[in-house]
Amino acid sequence: ADIDIASGVVHELPDDLREGLTARPELLVIWNSLTPLARNERICRVTIVKKEETRAEHLVRLGEDLLHENADHVVDLAVHIAERVQRNGLRG
Repeated sequence: ADIDIASGVVHELPDDLREGLTARPELLVIWNSLTPLARNERICRVTIVKKEETRAEHLVRLGEDLLHENADHVVDLAVHIAERVQRNGLRG
C-alpha cells in the first residue's frame, strides 16, 4: 500500500527522507501537517549538503527537530487549554 507523503512547493521528497518518514509514523504525521513552504524548507536543509555523511546527519536532525517542534506545539496547546479552563471553568 502506498503511503501518502506530502512534498514541498518546489522540491520533491528525496528517497532517503521518504524512507525515514515512513519508518517513523509519528514523524510522518507531523510532516504531513506542515505547510508546503515549511516542508520545502526542510527538504532544502537535507538536500543542500554535498557529503553523504553530512546529509545523514541532517536527516537525523530533521527528525529530532520535527519531534521537538511538535512537543512545543503540544505544550502551547495544553497551556492555552489550562488557562481557558482556569478562566471559564469546564464549561469552555
